Amino acid sequence: MGRFRSTQSFYRSLFATPPLQGTIPNASVNYWNAYGIYEYVNYMNTHNATVTAGLGFANDTIAVLRANAFELERTKNGDTLKDNPTFAYNNISTIAGQTLAMQIASSLSATSIGVGTPLTLMFGSYEPMLAFFSLIGLYSTENLLSGPFSTLPNPGSAMIFELIGTNPGDVNAMPSPQDFMLRFTYRANADVGEPFSAYPLTSMGFDSQMIPYTSFLGQLQAFTQDSVQWCTTCRAIFAPWCSTSADASPSDPSSTSDSSSVSAPVAGVIGAMVTLAVTGLAGLALYMLGFCAFGRRSKPSLRSGSPGGFKGSDKRASDVDVTVTDRGMRHERIGSWELRDGSGEPPVGAADVATANLGRNLDDDEISLTGVQPVKIHETV
Repeated sequence: MGRFRSTQSFYRSLFATPPLQGTIPNASVNYWNAYGIYEYVNYMNTHNATVTAGLGFANDTIAVLRANAFELERTKNGDTLKDNPTFAYNNISTIAGQTLAMQIASSLSATSIGVGTPLTLMFGSYEPMLAFFSLIGLYSTENLLSGPFSTLPNPGSAMIFELIGTNPGDVNAMPSPQDFMLRFTYRANADVGEPFSAYPLTSMGFDSQMIPYTSFLGQLQAFTQDSVQWCTTCRAIFAPWCSTSADASPSDPSSTSDSSSVSAPVAGVIGAMVTLAVTGLAGLALYMLGFCAFGRRSKPSLRSGSPGGFKGSDKRASDVDVTVTDRGMRHERIGSWELRDGSGEPPVGAADVATANLGRNLDDDEISLTGVQPVKIHETV
């Protein structure tokens, strides 16, 4: 809380007057948000002339904000608890650097035995870099006073691990891991003319810029953590990518040199082919089902021994009220009250063609209800 209180007046005065007045809520203007405040003010100072003019000594203000942000972020991501064995999570602050170290060790191991790619690129934010620098001891008292490790890694900053070696017996052959040397270089920003500079890892016992690769790898693997260990350390029981099963460590060279493994491009091609095959089979199945559904409907029903009858091909004895002609078919009932008991109708089997009677009206059935009295209710006591 000491840094929070000692810097509170600076932050409050900065946002209590123009040009930054009211741009950030007062509750957020404090040391705990040092990095966010630094990024915001630095951006406004770069792209807003009004802010630049209103800040007065803008460069001095930005320098203080950057120093506060670096101090806070280095504390959050640094190895500040390594000397406290009673603390259960004494390595949780550098977890980003430990997982980055695992990726670096895995890539170097694969390359050194000839199964990896010659070049590996990794991209990320500044937190893993801060944590990694803390783990390999680059935040010494001397480095924090001046130099590239005395400030935050700026956008475009980069660190490089180079494997350098030759095979004494055959210059064209791949050197063995014991014949490799490692060189660490770092660039703190992407400014024009900013060079990559090599640095010795003195805290790891190496005074030269050229480090024996196997010795460096052995020390690096002492604090690496893979994804399974990350889940255990962070107790991320609800993280969807955390599994209770123990997977193979990516730092194991044997796991990367397994001849039975399938590379990512080949796996992608296989997956695409399987997807196309499944899609084709599904489409074929739907086509066949549709053909059966519609094709069966188009076939007429041919049943031998059909009794015929009403709407059939022959007139049966049960169809006494149906008149069949040689040029048409007339479906009428005879002898019913609806058609006046069939009076005047031709006998069954008579050859006739039905004609339209355009003179029919609504009362042709002679049972019109026009003028008929409605039913009266009969009431009695």
